[in-house]
Amino acid sequence: MLQGARDIGAGPDNRSALVRERPTTFFTGDGVPLGATWFLPPEEDAVVLAATVITGGGGIPARFYHRLARYLAAHGAAVLTFGYRGIGASRG
Repeated sequence: MLQGARDIGAGPDNRSALVRERPTTFFTGDGVPLGATWFLPPEEDAVVLAATVITGGGGIPARFYHRLARYLAAHGAAVLTFGYRGIGASRG
């Protein structure tokens, strides 16, 4: 690891482990289901500081980005990850 760099999942309180994950499905205009996951701050009554959408690119499944999504949610963002048609949990 580079000097001064740190693992984004590390830390004494490791808030990323407390993030709420909510699998969901939404549909394209022509009815194809896309698998998605919401990552929400740990506290039920948290004020969401930002909303972020992370999409897989170049055939990379959305689960590849779940660690980043957990980190962002642990720091106040509501994050939605999903894969395009035919990638990961998305069909079509």
